[in-house]
Amino acid sequence: SVALLSGQAFFEVMPSLQRPFLVKADAITVRVTGTAFDVATSKAGVVVAVRSGSVNVSEEGRGVVADLTAGQQMQISLNGMVARSAISSDDVGVWRDHRLVVYNRSIRDVVQQIARYTNAAILFGDSRIADQLVTATIDLRHPREALRAVVDLKYGQITEISPYIVVISSK
Repeated sequence: SVALLSGQAFFEVMPSLQRPFLVKADAITVRVTGTAFDVATSKAGVVVAVRSGSVNVSEEGRGVVADLTAGQQMQISLNGMVARSAISSDDVGVWRDHRLVVYNRSIRDVVQQIARYTNAAILFGDSRIADQLVTATIDLRHPREALRAVVDLKYGQITEISPYIVVISSK
């Protein structure tokens, strides 16, 4: 078993019914017996996405939340909300190739992931833009341009106070 304390991890597990592999992230446990999948934590919650095979997702105090198969993902927010959606299997774990593919994720979550690739503190001037949902494919090799593209999708603006402080607000 593995405890994911923060960030994101991709796992490729050999099949073994006798020895299931467990990943714990916050109150979420992902149980697998052979698959390739991704688990990500953020301030908003946990996202599990399956590239191949299947996983069983459960939550402390709630039991099994869902069984996911290839091409499915689930976001479990800290307040217990569950959102299940389809994802291209090829898009699972692409962050390992410096790409980020998001489906209906809040700009706050996306910015948090982009921020890992820059040395700037990224702040929100208001929550209107932060809470908007976005679907995008992002090139993480150019985090400043990626940030601009995501914010521009929702009519936001970026103000660079210095090379180390960036503020995002609504137009």
